[in-house]
Amino acid sequence: MQLQHSPSITSDARLKENIRPIESALGKLMLVNGKSFNYIDNFSDSLKITALRERNRRITYGFIAQELKEVLPEVVNEPDELNEYYSVDYTAIIPLLVEALKEQQSQIAELQEQIANIGDEGIEEKSIRIHNDDENKSKVSEPNAVLYQNTPNPFNIETVIRYYIPENTGQSTLLIFDMQGTLKKQLQIVIIGNGSVTVSASELPAGMYIYSLIVDGREIDSKRMILTE
Repeated sequence: MQLQHSPSITSDARLKENIRPIESALGKLMLVNGKSFNYIDNFSDSLKITALRERNRRITYGFIAQELKEVLPEVVNEPDELNEYYSVDYTAIIPLLVEALKEQQSQIAELQEQIANIGDEGIEEKSIRIHNDDENKSKVSEPNAVLYQNTPNPFNIETVIRYYIPENTGQSTLLIFDMQGTLKKQLQIVIIGNGSVTVSASELPAGMYIYSLIVDGREIDSKRMILTE
């Protein structure tokens, strides 16, 4: 019996030219919006395809070609004399997804290294304080510091980041990084207990950010926030 191979697309390097790496894949995909939808009945009726009528009853996930064209025109086929509708080459998006994932993993690794370096600066001082200051030993029984998700998220005007800082702690700082791991904003926290800081959209360009709560030189938690235009 002859084995059947899965369908494949010819991708031999000998058939290609102008081969270049994909740049800023993550930034491009951040501007793409996936949607859920149903196909309208008229669409399947005009093509007289029973299978499409059945599909209309199910929710479909994908992109709106006209919207996708604004970000990735290379993957959108425009109407012509053979086809009056826009169409999307979904297969062409796969390489972008691969490169975006690699970019994101690299950024996360860089960010973790930066946070670790920030924490290392206060380790020696913190160790001396814990072992020599009896009052600070009571911190063991106190609730831990907490960083909450910003609200609203995403935001385009302003957003509020809430936190909880226990008493008898030292320096507390809120750091905001972009997805390249660059420190964009540093906020010194002076209110102990339940508190919050407000971040205005005018302070940062649109994009995705990671914010981290650092207490006594130690990273408490990190979360993502999205600033839209």
